[in-house]
Amino acid sequence: MRTILLPTTLDERVDLPAGWRSLPYDPALPLPTEGQDAEVLVVWGNRRAALADAAERLGDLRWVACLAAGTDAIDDAGFDPGVLVTSGRGLHDGPVTEHALALVLACARRLPDLVRAQDERRWAGELGGVQPVHDTQVRTLAGAHVVVWGFGSIAARLAPLLVALGASVTGVATSAGERHGFPVVTPDELGTVLPSADVLIGILPATPQTRHAIGAPVLAQLPQRAFVVNVGRGSTLDETALLDAVR
Repeated sequence: MRTILLPTTLDERVDLPAGWRSLPYDPALPLPTEGQDAEVLVVWGNRRAALADAAERLGDLRWVACLAAGTDAIDDAGFDPGVLVTSGRGLHDGPVTEHALALVLACARRLPDLVRAQDERRWAGELGGVQPVHDTQVRTLAGAHVVVWGFGSIAARLAPLLVALGASVTGVATSAGERHGFPVVTPDELGTVLPSADVLIGILPATPQTRHAIGAPVLAQLPQRAFVVNVGRGSTLDETALLDAVR
């Protein structure tokens, strides 16, 4: 009987072929002893220490099936190079798209300021009513220029929604041209699009090349009115540089 380890964070039922058994495990804890002969490890919400423990103990492992879009934590865990690693790329396009759109709209429509005013039991008259026609702040996506860095399957779903709300979209990817019907430039050409950007959305994976990609040189090219929304890996955003830019 061959073994597949399934995390308790996975609610869906998994139907296995004959000759296979599933063994549940808590992804926050070391693996159960009876699962050390597992050939397949499904990963969802696992802590890095638990992944390192799995890499050390699973001598018969052939496949790590990661349900997250990024596999950087698995890559760092020390699994044998012969173990196949797959990602859940595409599984989360819908939720991440909705989250990115929600964050952009929350910024444009000043929802954090409205919530703070509500908590203070204060009518925020400065956020509604008659507003300047020509403003230095982004108050709507109508006519806004949105730059999306990391133009993969999530961006393909997000960009048409931004356009439907009146924005123009420029993608940034490793190769220039047209992708999903939108113009795409390379990171070397960021200087041609960032000065006119109202919103910069990051959807980058965690790689050595993308670490702190959204850093001081990039932020310095954005106009003061611009919003930065990151729904990619946290390591792609230089938080210290972001705080300096905001201040």
